[in-house]
Amino acid sequence: MTAPVASVGGHMTAPVASVAGQATAPVASVGGQATAPVASVGGQATAPVASRALATPIAIGAIALLVINDHVLKAIYPGFVTGKLSDFAGLIFFPLLLAAALEQLGLRRGVQTIAIAVLVTGAFFAAIKLSMSAGDIYRVGLAALQWPFRALRAIVLGEGLPLMRPVQLCPDRSDLVALVALGVPIALARRVLDETEPNEAEPDETEPDAAEPDAAEPDAAESDGAVSRR
Repeated sequence: MTAPVASVGGHMTAPVASVAGQATAPVASVGGQATAPVASVGGQATAPVASRALATPIAIGAIALLVINDHVLKAIYPGFVTGKLSDFAGLIFFPLLLAAALEQLGLRRGVQTIAIAVLVTGAFFAAIKLSMSAGDIYRVGLAALQWPFRALRAIVLGEGLPLMRPVQLCPDRSDLVALVALGVPIALARRVLDETEPNEAEPDETEPDAAEPDAAEPDAAESDGAVSRR
């Protein structure tokens, strides 16, 4: 069911839809064209929260740190710090990347989607650090993801296609300390929601004006009465 269509200044506004018992944000009209609402399903925002969080400076910085650390810093300063930096950086941005992919597939539940991605990421990270079998799957899977880029580089340089070799992995249970970084994606998602909520509340400012046509009705009735008395 949709809410009644309100009248503002004599013009009809778009109805407010209800999904799973939760009212969605009203559809605003700009230049006669309706804009897309930020809907709510089961009380959760359906806007692409993870995609927005992935575009924040913290998430982009985590991606840059992972690349620089793996390809530059580890070679120059091998040790405990550089060994942990990539783990922290990866656990910051990867849940957002996974959640953004889920959002594109239609699973848009706001922070819930990111929480699911965080749990999956944390479980897999812990598995590759604690289980040899999981580590082997990771080594082969990452090698398969890297191979197309290595092949493209070889083609550009006129070299032969490289073999797909499993990447190196040094299981270290102390790496599990990086799991604390999984709180960052949740915090980024909540910040994105806090920033969008004021914008979604703006259409409510027109609600007092909706009563203006009703206020004019008594004046019309008084005018009719005056005419009849004459």
